[in-house]
Amino acid sequence: MIKNSARVALPGWLFDERRERVAWAIWGLVFSVFTIVSIFRPGMREVLHVYRNASAAWLSGQEIYPGIDYPPTFVILFTPFAKMPLAVSEILWRVLGMGIYVSALWRLARMVEPGPRKLFFLVSILSLQAALGSIKNGQTNLLLAGTMAHVSIDWAAARRRAAVGWLIVATVAKPIAIVMILLLGAADILLVPWIVGGLLLAGAVPLIFDPWSSVAHQYHAWYGDILGIASSGENRFDDVNGLFRTLHVDVPTMWMVLLRILAAALTLLIWLVVSRRMGHPQRALMLFSLSAAYLMLFNPRTESNSYVILSTAIAALAALLLVVQRRALGWLLVGLEAAMWNGSFGKQIWMMTKLWLMPVLAAVFFAVLISEAWRSRPLNRQAATTTTT
Repeated sequence: MIKNSARVALPGWLFDERRERVAWAIWGLVFSVFTIVSIFRPGMREVLHVYRNASAAWLSGQEIYPGIDYPPTFVILFTPFAKMPLAVSEILWRVLGMGIYVSALWRLARMVEPGPRKLFFLVSILSLQAALGSIKNGQTNLLLAGTMAHVSIDWAAARRRAAVGWLIVATVAKPIAIVMILLLGAADILLVPWIVGGLLLAGAVPLIFDPWSSVAHQYHAWYGDILGIASSGENRFDDVNGLFRTLHVDVPTMWMVLLRILAAALTLLIWLVVSRRMGHPQRALMLFSLSAAYLMLFNPRTESNSYVILSTAIAALAALLLVVQRRALGWLLVGLEAAMWNGSFGKQIWMMTKLWLMPVLAAVFFAVLISEAWRSRPLNRQAATTTTT
């Protein structure tokens, strides 16, 4: 897929250790700004009140759903934050989210670095803008992006237990992580018992606090809520349906279900091919990228801030390509990242592009992944052994 012996396509100063320190400083500044906002304007433009209300409902024995779309496990695990003062909960929640996300960026940069060059600054700059929305709002998209990256890195490096642990955290944070579960289960059957066991343990957490009948009722209510979401006709999401609606194409619900199934089958087929052909780090990037691209296009409630997941995958692959001979493709990915900044170009541009631009970018990236899978060649036995040890 990629050769690591090529010359640098960008100025060398981008890749030295000083730039890495600058990247850490930028993330520190972002955290500091939002910490100050949390202290002086707690509750400003955040969604944590949805999580807090759900946890409060659970504590008081009231119905949780349809007030939140997350499973009972998430509601219970968020309870410690819900009991804290508002500003404190916002700060500590961002510590958790940014800690997982930025550490994932650092590990991605380390994973794809060709030789002594440092890519953390470049990966950070490319992914920063897309991350700001989730950092500001406190959404779990940031957690999901970080945990999915950690899963991909650990699995490709044969750290199976760590990968499963991150995968369980991702699923609790947002159950749409099931896409990555299915891909990993198909490629690595040894993970299946660990994943199933981890999910069962996580799902049983509510039983520590509530009787079986109450827990079963909450899970049933959550399941009904999820079914309602899947068939929702709201025209405010940035999935492939947002693109169709912008083009005034009305796709019946059953046709959308069929399209999602076909896309899932194609994604799985691509993954089964490249998981056997590619070595490390390409295999990790493909797992992360395929999962992200599918989720952005075919999750029926993809929001603009959800694209932090896709942005992270694009940034890591672009950083690698820009320091090898595939620089033209690297610049194409940089262009995709820049197009995701449409919310920064003024309200008029944002309103003109909101529902269709993001899924178009995701589709282009998905096409790039298909092309990379087509170009890949089987590893020889010695190389395959080296990449999994």
